[in-house]
Amino acid sequence: MKIDLKKIIVIFSALFLVFNDWHLPAQDPDRTGQDSITTQQDLQTKKKLESMLKDVIRDTKKYAKKSQKTDPYALEIDGLIIDETMTKIGQDFYRIFYSRWTAPEQVSGFTIYIQEQPMPRMGSRISIKINDKIVYRTMLKPRYDVIEQTVEQIIPQIKDYLIKDRQNRRQLSGEDMSGSGIY
Repeated sequence: MKIDLKKIIVIFSALFLVFNDWHLPAQDPDRTGQDSITTQQDLQTKKKLESMLKDVIRDTKKYAKKSQKTDPYALEIDGLIIDETMTKIGQDFYRIFYSRWTAPEQVSGFTIYIQEQPMPRMGSRISIKINDKIVYRTMLKPRYDVIEQTVEQIIPQIKDYLIKDRQNRRQLSGEDMSGSGIY
């Protein structure tokens, strides 16, 4: 079962708005003439929202227990691509990379940073960092076709890096690597 983060955010936002404004009818002198039908509807809505919140909390706890056994990074927000570029060259690179990027399905717990260092008369130096480790660095000329070719070459390399990093993390967290270290 996969929990949809957007659904959780919408539910919690609705609950916040409802519970935050729940006290208004009793305190607002202009709303004292409000009929009891609206109040009953408010109570029914409140009960439905409370029920939905309990279901979400229950499902989240189940998923968290299950995912902690299999993948410690399962509840992180991952796969972000952060733009740290300054010039048109860097922004073009970021847009092309972002539009063509699809993360490998089995990989989680990463953030990609695209950084740029402008080099006058030479173009820009583009660096790609994954979780604070530089995995690729190149010089780019201000030609759109060169930028597209570079992105097409980089994407498979980044995917390979993520898959190998995931395998290394799993091997290091395996049973044969745990223990006191004493023979």
